[in-house]
Amino acid sequence: MPFNLEAELKKRTSNYKKALIPMTSKVVVDGNLITGQNPFSSKEIAKVIIQELKNKR
Repeated sequence: MPFNLEAELKKRTSNYKKALIPMTSKVVVDGNLITGQNPFSSKEIAKVIIQELKNKR
């Protein structure tokens, strides 16, 4: 890796969040932005997207 993303985000004082246990699901919602930490977050992201779409109706 040419750089460490976590270190760069922290250096730029971003609101960086990660799962307490590595390789577990971590989903963060900030307005219209929905992010997941790793592939183990895919099911939770799908549930969150569905719920967000229902809330927009």
